[in-house]
This record gives sequence, C-alpha cells and structure tokens, in this order.
Amino acid sequence: MKKTILTFLVFIFATHNIAETIASCGPSEGQSYFPNLGQLIDKNTSGWEEDRISNGKVSVTLTDKEFDIMFIDILGDINSLKEQGANLSLQLIGENSFSIQSTFLGQTLEIYSFWRNNEGDLKYSLNQTKGELNPIPKSMLLLGDCSMISFDWLQGYLTK
Repeated sequence: MKKTILTFLVFIFATHNIAETIASCGPSEGQSYFPNLGQLIDKNTSGWEEDRISNGKVSVTLTDKEFDIMFIDILGDINSLKEQGANLSLQLIGENSFSIQSTFLGQTLEIYSFWRNNEGDLKYSLNQTKGELNPIPKSMLLLGDCSMISFDWLQGYLTK
C-alpha cells in the first residue's frame, strides 16, 4: 500500500512538475444504478447496487488554469483524466467548495465536487454517468473523505 501511494505521488510530481495539488482524497462509497440499457444489462441485472472504490485515491492538480484529476483505479494503476482524453472544466465555486466536470464525448460525464463542511471536515463526491456506448451503462454517486483541499487558488484563478 505504501509503495502504491509513493508511486502515485512520484507520478504526480514527475508528470506535473509545475502543477499545484489542490485536493487529495481517498476511498469512496455510495450507490450505482444500472439501467436496462445496452448489450450487457437486461431487466434481471438492472437496478440499484452498493458501489465503492475501496483503495481509491483521487488528486486534483491545477497548472496554468488547467485542471487534471489523477486517480488510482481498481487494478492499482495510476490514471490521468486529461491524458485519457477527458475535457475538464470548473463548474461551481464557493468559499468552501468547488466542482469540476469531466466529459468523454459520447461516453461518460463526471462531476467531482470538493468541500469543507460546517464542522471543518474535508469531503468529496463523484457523480458519474456512463451512457449506452459504454459496455455497462450506469449512474453512480460516491462520497469520500479528503486529507487535503486547498481553496487558496480560487481567488488567483478568478483574477488571472
């Protein structure tokens, strides 16, 4: 586990040497809905299911007003949404929250939201919809905790 985290951090700094990490978060859990749609889901396999990314790590970086979301997938591989071809954009901002939308044309829509709640806890959510061009279409909402979220960048981002 320590090796995976170290590899993740080295990857972030090696590929994004001028990137500012603005959020670092861990595992998440929630619910997914699998619609009766596509080739692999039928009436018997559609419906609600508990979902989780048990060993998940999510990191948001900002470089010259461009976002990237790095994550460790279920296989333990480090991925970059930007390198996978996603378009990322800031959608919502507040004093203690922000949301980034990630889209893969015709296939997947994701909204990553990060916030500091009234008690000071750092949280995030992933709302993902995979359309019928995916092998397994689904809609999910996962929630998790963050070890760090920076809100300092917001003012500079908005004034540049």
